[in-house]
Amino acid sequence: MDFSVIMPTRNRPQYLVQAVESVLAQDDVTFEILVVDDGIIALPTLTDGRIKILSNNQRGPVPARNLGVANAKGGHIAFLDDDDWWTESDFLSRAHEILMY
Repeated sequence: MDFSVIMPTRNRPQYLVQAVESVLAQDDVTFEILVVDDGIIALPTLTDGRIKILSNNQRGPVPARNLGVANAKGGHIAFLDDDDWWTESDFLSRAHEILMY
């Protein structure tokens, strides 16, 4: 697996779906998505097998990222906040090329 995408989220399910979709749209690279839930609002249903949900029990953004990294299985880590998204479908494949250069 090339990348583990760590996606901390806290009570913003309306943004989370678009962020996850931007990762699922990535071409020519293997990845897992680790959604680290730090809030109290229920997450939307995320059924893709590449997505794993972790609970951070409202400990904050730094522990959320650390929990994601501790559970990552990819060769590289990418962070994407729940209110951001990647607009280019080759973002991760270009990053992989650069990292492997």
